[in-house]
Amino acid sequence: MFFLNLGYQWNLAALPEVDNVILLPSGSDWERLKTVQRGQFQRVLMDPQLYLAGLDPSKCARTCSRLASCPWFCVPNLPHFNQDKQGLLEWRSSLQEKIEEKWLQQPPEGDEILSACSLSMEFQVQMGCSYIICPSPLISNRETGAALLGDWLDSSIQVFKNKEIGQPLLASVVVDENEIKENAEELSGFLDSLIAQVTARFEFSGVYVVIVQTHTNHPFQMGDKAVAAYLYLASAFNKAFDVVLLNFADIIGYISLGCGASDFATGASLPHRRMTHENYIEEGGGKAFPNFYSHKCGAEFRSEKHLDEIVKNNLVRRIIDHTQYSEPLMKELKRGGSASAIVPWAEAQNNYRTAHKHYIARISQESRKVGKLPLDDRSSLISEWLEDVDVNQVYLKEKLGRELGTQIPASDWSQRLNERL
Repeated sequence: MFFLNLGYQWNLAALPEVDNVILLPSGSDWERLKTVQRGQFQRVLMDPQLYLAGLDPSKCARTCSRLASCPWFCVPNLPHFNQDKQGLLEWRSSLQEKIEEKWLQQPPEGDEILSACSLSMEFQVQMGCSYIICPSPLISNRETGAALLGDWLDSSIQVFKNKEIGQPLLASVVVDENEIKENAEELSGFLDSLIAQVTARFEFSGVYVVIVQTHTNHPFQMGDKAVAAYLYLASAFNKAFDVVLLNFADIIGYISLGCGASDFATGASLPHRRMTHENYIEEGGGKAFPNFYSHKCGAEFRSEKHLDEIVKNNLVRRIIDHTQYSEPLMKELKRGGSASAIVPWAEAQNNYRTAHKHYIARISQESRKVGKLPLDDRSSLISEWLEDVDVNQVYLKEKLGRELGTQIPASDWSQRLNERL
């Protein structure tokens, strides 16, 4: 049900609530990926992330160098790691120094498509991945997108047959949010044409869906087009496959479990919760403070700035949310105290580890509960949750005189889910 995205930080994978993981090359170069052990996980996947081939190396040198080190990006004449002559840090530095001149800023084309599919899929087999995620570039042209997707799917199928791969295949459908227009869901529309490309090929056991979004906002502020696309694709692919895995959808991924998705993936940091090219720009960036996730309220609150106000107005019961990581904070708030008294929750810059653990644990808990239910019961449970969230959000706003924290648009997302049921 729930997969944790793993990039440059793997510490969250040790949480007992994490059963399934997806490895992301954008955060782990080729040499590090090769060291991955399956460990205690039920399912391990690796996303080839070829949809990031268009990143600008002048702004995203670190990420581009990591991706370029993976052979399926087909970047020529890169320095290879030789442990007898250099250390990993030295090799990584040399990659970044050369990446602007070497990075192609486009996915493989022509004959290299088959090579990219073969290299990516072989590596996933060697890793012992539970499913093989077939590589796919970003579909960013409505006129040619379906045909391009078909070329990559056929190349993956050819590798699947030639290599006699035993693991089930997941077709990748990676769509640029800008190409999702008002008629995208109509018969023979843009999204429908992509669905047809996948479902026409019987070799696939499921589908892996990513919407590459335009702006780096909070995941709870996802644009209407991306929300609609995720829900529509979950519902449509459910008619053909048992495995419908949505990534970088965050809470919308959880909601999509109610209309056909079998699994969803998210993470703790923004680049692992919402896919945008802006996430990988290395200049600037804001300050990171701990946010408390309240599933009861469908919101994230700054641990002191917002929770202190909630305590002051006797509204703790509206946002309370229990995991082993939030328990000390909940006890403190119930007695009228502040997060400042709980060191792992104090509102200090970069003091977010415990908040991240709580968020991942809470999402995992809810996913496990939903995963035990048949689809109709899932739909009812998630619909009821959205209704309760809306009630809590309205109540908080009335009592405080303003909206606090960052909240999901529960009423709107509830309506969109019901349209898919």
